[in-house]
Amino acid sequence: MPIKATAIEGELTTPTGAGILSALSEEFGPIPSFHVDSIGYGAGTKDFPEHPNVLRVILSSF
Repeated sequence: MPIKATAIEGELTTPTGAGILSALSEEFGPIPSFHVDSIGYGAGTKDFPEHPNVLRVILSSF
């Protein structure tokens, strides 16, 4: 799973969240063309000064 270093102090994902993404993903890379079946959004409670604390999940079919 690719990771990226940032200057943000704090956890941006939980170990459980990273494990779920790793288990459910077949590959990581640019988003391919696909048909959107549904989209869900969620917001966290921690405030980062220059970074939104949100999650978007897209369920899709090819």
